[in-house]
Amino acid sequence: MNTILVVDDQATARRLLAHALKPDYRVLEAADGATALERLRDDRVDLVLLDLHLPPDTGIPDEGIRVHRAITGVDPHMPVVITTGDQDRSLALELVRRGVADFLLKPVDPDVLRIVVARALERAGLERELRGLREQVGDRFSLGSLVGESAAMREILPKLERLVRTPTTVLLLGESGTGKSAIARALHWASPRSGGPFVVVDGATIPETLMESEMFGHVRGAFTGADSAKQGRIAMAHGGTLFLDEIGNLSLSAQAKLLLFLDDRAITPVGSNRKIDVDVRLIVATNRDLPRMVAEGGFREDLLFRIQVATVEIPPLRERAQDIAPLAGHFLASLARDLGCARLGLTPAALDRLASFPWPGNVRQLRHVLESALVMARGDVLDAEDLILPDLPVEREGTAETGDRTAVHPDDGPDSASLPLGPLKESVAALERMLLQRALEKTRGNKAAAGRLLGLDENQVRYLCRKYRIP
Repeated sequence: MNTILVVDDQATARRLLAHALKPDYRVLEAADGATALERLRDDRVDLVLLDLHLPPDTGIPDEGIRVHRAITGVDPHMPVVITTGDQDRSLALELVRRGVADFLLKPVDPDVLRIVVARALERAGLERELRGLREQVGDRFSLGSLVGESAAMREILPKLERLVRTPTTVLLLGESGTGKSAIARALHWASPRSGGPFVVVDGATIPETLMESEMFGHVRGAFTGADSAKQGRIAMAHGGTLFLDEIGNLSLSAQAKLLLFLDDRAITPVGSNRKIDVDVRLIVATNRDLPRMVAEGGFREDLLFRIQVATVEIPPLRERAQDIAPLAGHFLASLARDLGCARLGLTPAALDRLASFPWPGNVRQLRHVLESALVMARGDVLDAEDLILPDLPVEREGTAETGDRTAVHPDDGPDSASLPLGPLKESVAALERMLLQRALEKTRGNKAAAGRLLGLDENQVRYLCRKYRIP
């Protein structure tokens, strides 16, 4: 049962209010501000019903305002409903704008009282739940959630802690799957902007023809199919953080508009001439060589200068083997929680196998392998044979003169040396699996995007993943 504290210096008014509330609530009473604050400190209170005129003989509501200020000092989230006369309606409305839950005009109608109190309690409960969810998300994506014991991670973390305190643009560099998006989220949730939105623009999955509309929005009739206006991702991120992943995939036209936004912090929707001011913190990421793209004419040099204010390079997982064991433990714990499974450990043989694998898909691939193993696990621990790892790149012989051996990667394209010799059916299956892995690595595990690359729909990609046991 919720507890309501009724604060009114008139005993008759207190009794009437308490009488109307007691069937549904536990009611406490206070005749003055000092008693009310004492009750708040000594008892559990869910809502305060406060008379604006304390004491009444002054004829002004200064004391009620002072008590309200003191209540928020004790509990900043305490819902307060003001009771006042009709002559102070404008003041009561002003207090609502400042954070008071609601107000009631005297004499108070009991039915209206019960509706207002129930509504204020419901709203306070939702706000409390939202704060709890924000705290959970903040803990999950905080800088403390970034796992790593290698020298590289020990160097990166202090730099990220410094970047939290500034609104400057951050450029994250690293191969696909190294954890750039996790670092971007951590920077957001640890920053003063954590109360605002975190909006993602994924340059790898949004078609180039739609990128400008996605980022900057458009007005109705801006192009064929624009039947209604659409808010862009940058505007959605107002007051928070915009994470622009794979910035190297932006067209030169979108790059030019992004540069204008960085210069004047305003956007112009497609098809409009009206500028909209937007306050966002920009974090960008890429796995591409931007200076090389500048030299080849695929990326604007002036934009590169603007986003290079603070650069963080994340090394691939194969270069920080010390992080594999703590990352594996972290993923198994979080996956067990998310999937509702028992938390499993790893045998020494399993850890050795994880440590010896080069992880071309980096941290993301490690998580997928552990998720697959956890779902299919039959015992209390995961052993080496429980870990389904893709075949390593095959080495082919070099020229007879040099005798060099060259590693074959998916990007080199399939040839006879990269496929096992055997019946045609097995060779075709090996080629199919290799192309599927290549597409998934290129799209960072996005099955819909991988399907578009391969000319398949998402269901076909999911079937092939199950067929070849690819996470």
